[in-house]
Amino acid sequence: MTLTLQEQRDRCGYLSVNELPKFSELRDALPKNPVVVNIGAGAGTSGMMFMQREDLTLHTVDIQGRGHPLGSLESERNAFALAGLSDQLGVRWFQHEGDSKIVGNEWTDDKVTLVYVDGNHTYEGVRGDIAAWKPHVKRWGYMVFHDYGTYAASVTQTVDELMADAKRLWHVDGLVAFRITK
Repeated sequence: MTLTLQEQRDRCGYLSVNELPKFSELRDALPKNPVVVNIGAGAGTSGMMFMQREDLTLHTVDIQGRGHPLGSLESERNAFALAGLSDQLGVRWFQHEGDSKIVGNEWTDDKVTLVYVDGNHTYEGVRGDIAAWKPHVKRWGYMVFHDYGTYAASVTQTVDELMADAKRLWHVDGLVAFRITK
């Protein structure tokens, strides 16, 4: 049996019943051949959602390579294996083990269409992710943040401060999306 995205969401609880369709809608609206950076592998739910788009290239960044209760690159690989997506590793799905701020500062690939931030929820962590990754987002690209307006007040505070120059598109449950206009 192949694990579906909905089954993964129900199994792990990542991305609420309201967040998943809204995020999927944004994924589907991206231009052709988008490059997406997914900061925080979690249980693989967000990665699975992105991989439903067949022309999308996904780069997942996580400091945890293996076995962590909040998720890891290994957790994403396990979910992808159950979903029949393992063959995409190294083809259109890439994993980067390390601090997302360091990976972002060393990033040399093409401009990114969308960056999804669901990693270190401290003020310094979110600030560092924005500083490291926002310069890599194409003009008219997107930055999306999870746990905004929820228990992680530091996420909300940091995003409000550092994304003021971007256009806020929507906020659903703990998910907020911005368009980079400069």
